Amino acid sequence: MDLSAINSENLHHAYLLEGDHERIVPALVAHLESMNIARGSAVEVRSIPVFYIEDARSLRESQLTVAEGRRVFILAFDRMIDAAQHALLKTIEEPTKGTHFFFVGRSKDLLLPTVLSRLQVIKPEGRSDTADVDERAREYLGLDLYGRTEILKELIASARGEDDESDEERAAARRKLVRFLDGVERILGGAFHKGSKDASDAAMLVLSAKRDLADASPSIKMIFEHLALRLPKMK
Repeated sequence: MDLSAINSENLHHAYLLEGDHERIVPALVAHLESMNIARGSAVEVRSIPVFYIEDARSLRESQLTVAEGRRVFILAFDRMIDAAQHALLKTIEEPTKGTHFFFVGRSKDLLLPTVLSRLQVIKPEGRSDTADVDERAREYLGLDLYGRTEILKELIASARGEDDESDEERAAARRKLVRFLDGVERILGGAFHKGSKDASDAAMLVLSAKRDLADASPSIKMIFEHLALRLPKMK
C-alpha cells in the first residue's frame, strides 16, 4: 500500500483516499504514527456508512476544539449526501490551525466536484488488490442462476443484517458487494467488443445495481436477484 504522498514535510489539510476502508484506515493510522505526524495531537477515526448533514456539523464543531499540536480526523464513509458535502465546504476550506482531514471512500465519483477540488486524491491500493475480486466475479459469471445466488448468499445476508449484524458490519458487507460489482464490470468489459450492444446492456445493469446499493436503504436481495437473471453467462 503506497501512502508516500502523505508526508510530514508537505502535509495537505484534506485528503481523499480511494479504496477499501478495512485495509486503508489501519495502514493510514500506522503511517501517520511512523512519521510522528500524530504526535501531540488528537487522532479521531469515524466510520460513517452514510454521511449526513448532521455528521458534517459534528465534524465542524469537533475541529474547532482547541488542541495542542496537530488534530487529525480520519473519516471512512460509503455515501455522502449532497447537503452534507455542501456543509463540509467551509470546514475543509478554512480548517483550524494544525487540523488535517483524511476521507476514505470507495471512489472519488462519490463526491461533488466542488468538494473534490479541495481534496488531494490518493489511491493507495492501486489495482493490485483486484485479482481476488476479479476471480470471484469471473466464477460468478460462469454459473447458472442457482449458483450465482449461492456464491453471494452469505455476503448478501450480512449486508441485510439477517444475523443481527451491527451497522458497521452491514456497511462492510455492502462495500464488499460494491467491490464485487466493480470486478464484474471489469470482466464483462474485457469479454465484449467495446461499443457492442451486449457490452452496453451489461454495463448499464451493473451501473444501475451500484447506484441502487448507494441508496440509504437498498433492497439488496432484489438487486442481486435481478443481476443473477439478467447478466450474460460466460464460459
